[in-house]
Amino acid sequence: MKILKIITLIIYSIFVSIIFLAILELILYFFTPKYFDRLSYITSIIKQDSILFWKQKENLNREFEKQNLITNSLGFRCHEISNKDKVRYIALGGSPTFGWGVKYEDTYPVAVESNLKQKNIDIEAINAGEIGYSSFQGLNFLKNIILDLNPDILTISYVINDIDKYRFFRSSFLPDSKLEPISDNIIKISNILQNSNIIKTLKYFSTKLTTNKEKYYGKNFNNQYNTNRRVSLQEYEQNLNNFADIAQENNIDLVFIVMPVNFPGKKELNEEETEKIKTLTDKVKDLIEKKDFIEAKTTIEDILKIDEYLPVAYYYLGIIAQQGHDINTANKLFEKAKNYEIFDLAALALKYNDVMRKVAKERNILLCDSAKDFKEYKKDYLFVDPEKDCFHPNDIGHKIIADKLTAIFIDKELYKHGNND
Repeated sequence: MKILKIITLIIYSIFVSIIFLAILELILYFFTPKYFDRLSYITSIIKQDSILFWKQKENLNREFEKQNLITNSLGFRCHEISNKDKVRYIALGGSPTFGWGVKYEDTYPVAVESNLKQKNIDIEAINAGEIGYSSFQGLNFLKNIILDLNPDILTISYVINDIDKYRFFRSSFLPDSKLEPISDNIIKISNILQNSNIIKTLKYFSTKLTTNKEKYYGKNFNNQYNTNRRVSLQEYEQNLNNFADIAQENNIDLVFIVMPVNFPGKKELNEEETEKIKTLTDKVKDLIEKKDFIEAKTTIEDILKIDEYLPVAYYYLGIIAQQGHDINTANKLFEKAKNYEIFDLAALALKYNDVMRKVAKERNILLCDSAKDFKEYKKDYLFVDPEKDCFHPNDIGHKIIADKLTAIFIDKELYKHGNND
């Protein structure tokens, strides 16, 4: 009898808890903002994936970045994919390929199809751009999903997320290649919880309590500045070669797109200045470890005389402020360090784009050098927002890419590949 009472009490407690959570979920739905911040807005159109980290949600029909966003049953921003009856062109890339902030019909894959139709050439274009994807994710995406769609032509245009440090999910500040797959069951639970208003509210308030150091640089680096990129330059080159190998093995015509990035640059350092900064930075790390913060600050000032926009300098100034319990100053300095990383990204984008050109030349891969085309174009601003956006092409930018790709497709007769297979 006593056991029966205990079981009844447990069942009753579970029932009351479920009712309470359901009511709380409903209250938060009506009385909290739909999106707490920019990240929650972006992640509202993607879901976690065990191998790919995330994918765009299937069968969306909503407004996103001032444009109507419709996705098919695979989460692609394109029509529903049926049996293949013509040459199939699939575009792989991140948000610039996806068409961030532009109409679907203006994205370069669709514009290529439209251009060719005007010349009585009928191909099927599939925009498989996935927001936030690096070349590492793109390679797994190709192996696990895209090859099953039997593409005849592939365009590859990854760079912006490779050079970044941050991910939408699992932003542990490790390179993409170091992340282990997560089981499907855990992913399913995570995706359910991701949509919970209770979880979103708790995440928001926990983030508000988090210092900028933890937000931008993580907890586990022992106060060392994180230099890990999502994909290193060496890994990027290997990924491009792997794309080429897979295309060759599967008789797929491949075109690399050197995607333009319009980040602001800064004065290029010579070899002597670069070496001096490295030496002084190592000295700063040693001084901070010894808690000699006065000498460390003096050394950082010497670094900033060489390069006033160096993010690592402001990062270590933030560490010093944090050690002195001046959290407000520390947060501002960590914020400044993160903002100044844009200059590092500008320099890295040039290097990564050069690697794509190099691999294309070595492997005899067709190249659409849109970075060069954008640089030569002088009439209009070619990105979505002149004030805030440096890497998402606008409708004019997509047209430039599409026109160049169309010329390549016609010149090399790619539209004849595998016709009616």
